[in-house]
Amino acid sequence: MYLSIVPLEVFLSESFPYKGVLLDIEGTTTPVTFVYDVLFPYARRAMQGYLEAHWDAPGFQELKQQILANIAEINAGAAGEGAPEVDAAASGEALRAAVMEHLKWQMSKDQKNSPLKALQGRMWRAGYEDGELNAPVYADVVEALSAWQAQGTPVYIYSSGSVPAQILLFKYSEHGDLGGYLSGYFDTKTGPKKEADSYTKICEEVGVEPAAMLFVTDNIDEAKAADRAGLKVAVAKRPGNAPIEVEHGFDVIETFGPISPA
Repeated sequence: MYLSIVPLEVFLSESFPYKGVLLDIEGTTTPVTFVYDVLFPYARRAMQGYLEAHWDAPGFQELKQQILANIAEINAGAAGEGAPEVDAAASGEALRAAVMEHLKWQMSKDQKNSPLKALQGRMWRAGYEDGELNAPVYADVVEALSAWQAQGTPVYIYSSGSVPAQILLFKYSEHGDLGGYLSGYFDTKTGPKKEADSYTKICEEVGVEPAAMLFVTDNIDEAKAADRAGLKVAVAKRPGNAPIEVEHGFDVIETFGPISPA
């Protein structure tokens, strides 16, 4: 099948018997540049102040130990080649500075381990709550969410970003709090996005048959994985997204609207 542009209302017709919608975030509901051009630079800028303010706080100790354990694991393996050394026995200020440099190194390598994600999520929460961050969500997505809610169709999110980060993004969107439109969130704790079993698990958890679930993503490998699991798939073609290969077997949408409830 050659690339085709299909309006999403095709998937909302009475002839398509889906019972749920599963959405990717980057490049689908939100510009692909938001994470790398806004969220990640913000986390790098905020990290020193955040660690200084919370390093000895009781509520940070569990995460701090997870971060230290993860650093030790990274440095002991092949993934730690070129990583900064961190002496866990160092004094508080020296250890904090070394940990910060290692975390920034992890970000420069685009690592996505759980302790780093958790720390980023905490910093982003502070940024959102302070009004320093607002998440861009395409206006046509907001219209679609409203239409799907009116139809009684549950909408779920599946992203490589952590669930807390996903919740923040939709709560503090440029269109206001969109959380009320969403029925659930999934991240890579469910499984890798390029493996079919992950989509099977999501469908089982929400009680929707794979054939009745529409998945929209900008990533062809994710689309293929969802397709192997039996989901209906559409590929999002948004400004700034990576070029889409011509032959891939999936319908392509450039917008989520206009959509009118049935």
